[in-house]
Amino acid sequence: MRNLSRRVIILVIALFVGGAFLSFAPSTEAQPAKGKKMPLMIAGSVPGNTPYIWTAGVAKLINKYLKDVSVSVQGTVGMGRENVMLCQTGQVQLTVVSASAAYNSLHGLAGEPKADLRVLYAQFPAGMQIAVPKDFPGTSIQDLRGKRVSFGPPGSSSYLNSSLILPAIGLKFGDFKAMHLTTTESVAAIKDRSIIAYCMFTGFPAAAYIDLEAHPVGLKLIPFSKEEIAKVSAKYPYMGEVIIPKNTYSSIATGTPTVGAWDTLCARSDFPEDLAYNIVKVMTEHQEELIKIHPAAKDSTAENTLKGSPIPLHPGAAKYFKERGLMK
Repeated sequence: MRNLSRRVIILVIALFVGGAFLSFAPSTEAQPAKGKKMPLMIAGSVPGNTPYIWTAGVAKLINKYLKDVSVSVQGTVGMGRENVMLCQTGQVQLTVVSASAAYNSLHGLAGEPKADLRVLYAQFPAGMQIAVPKDFPGTSIQDLRGKRVSFGPPGSSSYLNSSLILPAIGLKFGDFKAMHLTTTESVAAIKDRSIIAYCMFTGFPAAAYIDLEAHPVGLKLIPFSKEEIAKVSAKYPYMGEVIIPKNTYSSIATGTPTVGAWDTLCARSDFPEDLAYNIVKVMTEHQEELIKIHPAAKDSTAENTLKGSPIPLHPGAAKYFKERGLMK
């Protein structure tokens, strides 16, 4: 009887210890199943605007040609600090970023938090598009002094670039009745004339401005002078003159000079090199499909990536371009 009791006790102990090991062993269910697609998230921009549509097009291309990943797009307030930090903190794996956000976060300038991003591909040139009603009599940003102007919400590309461009030309937010509205709010406010202008840093055309142009208030763009552009470029070498082409908006028949730079698709420097390589390969070989999604993608080329990148290339992108003979 005593021996039986000892065997029972030993069995109970064995089951308890074994159960403990089972409880603390790694769960095989937590590991990704073999053959399961890797989820990737891209931080885009304001849903419906040019950068967001372009980003959604990139996601579509990657999903079509890279069968081992599943890409989706996250809407954001713009391509500034929010996008940078979403990628830097690992909440997304890819991001579209304005040149100012990319450059200043890499170098820790202009109050931007440090980040370690690298360029995969050029998006397109973006510029400061200052929209006013078609009957606004002014012809310069100086004519907006003291008036209600929206510069976009904090964290957006429009806000960041405004905060850099204005001081370079002797202005500051305090010279205006500055508002920090979203794109949707800003365009609605111009329509009901509760603000006079919206400064949006984005690619051409901006869907929000096409919408404004169709409204009775109409659309007029305020240009930058050569002197103003030179001052900005002297302070921020990655910025320069960009012309918003004539007929970008049907009612504006002349080109509009402005301050601009290249927006880019980026990832952290530790993003897998082989995956970066394959994404760049897909974007280069299937650009025509991206152009069908948005015409701004005509500028999304390997050559423009090398020409316009405000920060270093990701090693995977550099490897692809070297194989193509585009860089040494």
